[in-house]
Amino acid sequence: MESYSAEAGWQEFLALCLRAKSVKVLDKIFRLYLTQEEQQAMAMRDLIIRELLKGEKTQREMAKALHVSIAKTYA
Repeated sequence: MESYSAEAGWQEFLALCLRAKSVKVLDKIFRLYLTQEEQQAMAMRDLIIRELLKGEKTQREMAKALHVSIAKTYA
């Protein structure tokens, strides 16, 4: 029996995502693999990272605007 590591599983998941031919297919993959809570957490993380990269707001301003704990705005 083969032994798989978490890293190998992650790499297989990434390869699966790369095979998606459209956003619709990729959305189906993520909805299959992630709970609704995980999807929401990823969406929030995306917003936080975009704001951090812009560099226009303080962490406190981002936390207030995104309605999250300031601890969530640390990258």
